[in-house]
Amino acid sequence: MRIDKYEYVDAHCHLYEYSSKEIERFTENVLIFAVADDFGSSSLTLKISQVYKNIIPGIGLHPWEIGSSINQEEIDKTIELIARVKPVMIGEVGVDAKFREHTLELQKQVFLRILSIVKESNLQPIMNVHALGSWEYVFNLLVKYDVNLAIFHWYTGPIHLLKEIEAQGYFISINPSAMFQKKHRRILEKAPLDIILTESDGPYNYRGHILSPDLIKDLVEFMGKVRSEDIEVIRKQIIENTENIIRRIKY
Repeated sequence: MRIDKYEYVDAHCHLYEYSSKEIERFTENVLIFAVADDFGSSSLTLKISQVYKNIIPGIGLHPWEIGSSINQEEIDKTIELIARVKPVMIGEVGVDAKFREHTLELQKQVFLRILSIVKESNLQPIMNVHALGSWEYVFNLLVKYDVNLAIFHWYTGPIHLLKEIEAQGYFISINPSAMFQKKHRRILEKAPLDIILTESDGPYNYRGHILSPDLIKDLVEFMGKVRSEDIEVIRKQIIENTENIIRRIKY
């Protein structure tokens, strides 16, 4: 996949929640990593990717939904879909120990099942992970299961883990919330530029702010101000980081 024709990258977006008209607008100059939350949204995301060529589709089981809106039958169906389709990306998946502690053990079981499939297959998809409150736990599992490519979505984890993420060849994504979330802004300040991607997590409503791919351009400009770096240098480095990911996909 050539991405040099795209100006921006959205490394984590729930694209299936948007209308066709919105998707057409977003996809004019943005390469989008389209994540999913369950079996239905995974199936829909795969269909959308057949229409729009600048979409990298994912099959996912969002940790927030596991044990609540997603029952065991749907978990099984989605994992079977992963095994059958062998997607280029698996996401959104992971473990949330901060907001979903009551389903933590089930989340871990599901994530381990997914990692086992990845390890047993001959594929190495992008793992687009949610790891709120469990950053090091998820990182260690990814390493243990020999995951080649991982994106830590909306990273707000420990500063010291950034070096290990870089050494492992993994990436983090910075969200427009960095404009008003101090913890995320600190990551933006400290992280090496060659592991940073941009994301929207659209259409998530964060503190009254509706996130969307439309905000990626503004985010890159904000990143330049925070890091005291040339905006165009940052934009091009994010494209280069994404090209690095695309080159390393094995399927």
